[in-house]
Amino acid sequence: MRCYLTSRNDCFLFLFFFIFFFHFLFLFAPFTSYAITQTNDTESKIVSFIRKFYGEKEDIQIRFNNGSHLLKERMKVRRIDFAKMPDANGNGTCTLEVEEKYGRIRNIYISFTVMKKKQIFVLKEALKRGDVINEKDITVKEVLLWDNSNIYPEKIEDVLNKTLKRDMNGGSVLTTGVLENNYIIQRGQIVHIVAENNRLSVQTKGKSLDRGKIGDTIRVKNLTSDREITGRVAGNGVIKVDL
Repeated sequence: MRCYLTSRNDCFLFLFFFIFFFHFLFLFAPFTSYAITQTNDTESKIVSFIRKFYGEKEDIQIRFNNGSHLLKERMKVRRIDFAKMPDANGNGTCTLEVEEKYGRIRNIYISFTVMKKKQIFVLKEALKRGDVINEKDITVKEVLLWDNSNIYPEKIEDVLNKTLKRDMNGGSVLTTGVLENNYIIQRGQIVHIVAENNRLSVQTKGKSLDRGKIGDTIRVKNLTSDREITGRVAGNGVIKVDL
């Protein structure tokens, strides 16, 4: 290499800085490239991935059970998948394929619990077994639940006009297991059969062959004719039949 600098010392100094400069680029270039490709939104990526599994329509929150310190690191996530699909209680595990320095690939496992926002219905005051639940008897609360089972009534219509299977204190949460339909007609009960139209109304005694609640169609036996007919439960002990 021919040097045109003014002195030999100047030429030697130039070559020293030239070699040092390229050595510096070679040494630190991988770190510079890695820093550019890193991201720090790993947690939001996992949350988005899990939400898609639930259709992104349900109001859910996600709690991470391990690896919280890893989620705060700057990582290049190449792929997210389920190592264990969420079960009925919302427990699952995600696997992250992460690219580290110099292109090295590492798998990280993050366990999580999905909590769903639900409405629960709570008794305001104590009620006895067999009591019919009215709107004034309950209050509605929103809570986050880990349990994905259907032990809690979904709608207020699933609670109103139901009866309790046992005594319950005020503040108790209503579950499907303590509720039953309010059957105002019991099997074998003596009832009034009312057959009517716009001009005529006929009443007779009957015996219920089914149990039923208001609006149900059930079978009854006419005790006068000993015939089996069907009618609609219209009230306590009253079955209506169209003429």
